[in-house]
Amino acid sequence: MFTTEERERFSNQKELILAALSQGPQTNTALNHLAFRYSARIHELRRAGHRIEIASHDRATGVTVYELR
Repeated sequence: MFTTEERERFSNQKELILAALSQGPQTNTALNHLAFRYSARIHELRRAGHRIEIASHDRATGVTVYELR
């Protein structure tokens, strides 16, 4: 399915996202700079037990704010 390199990259991206969220709420724009498919990494982190929630979503701009609880 995934190569070893891909799994490693995904793991690194999850660590980066978790570290950023540990610093405080993050926008989807900021998370996109860490991982192009940040939503997939957030899904994986949630499945691993991390409580990542949507703090706000602005439909006009498309900006979503995620936070770690």
